[in-house]
Amino acid sequence: MKAKTVLITVLVTALACIALNGVFHVLIIGDYFDSAFSGFENKVNKIANSNPVWQLATELVWVSALFYLLTYQRGPKISTSHAIVGGMLMNAAVSGTWNFINASLFNAFPKRIILPDMAFHILIVGTVSGFLIALLYNKLEKK
Repeated sequence: MKAKTVLITVLVTALACIALNGVFHVLIIGDYFDSAFSGFENKVNKIANSNPVWQLATELVWVSALFYLLTYQRGPKISTSHAIVGGMLMNAAVSGTWNFINASLFNAFPKRIILPDMAFHILIVGTVSGFLIALLYNKLEKK
């Protein structure tokens, strides 16, 4: 596998997922999340004020893991449907871990955000991440 394939695929996918997260968490459901987190008072940033460095680090970790799982010993082409299901499963694990651990640790953690957050990550981010990895990997490894 070419290093260029890894770098381009992981970076483009991570950046696309950050954009999706920004649209959903800030523009679409930001007020709902902010009001849900009001139990933490001023100890939690507003969704729009989240630190993008931590967001990028988070996306790079799970997208890199997904890329590895989808491409390791797969040959020059990976199945798009396999990649989409892999993306959905990875996002179920990541968003489930984040939501369930926080719910177990913090009494003020708003349980009402768990379902919409996980649904978004599994159905939208999971599908897009798997699709992008398959698309980019298959295109770049073909060259």
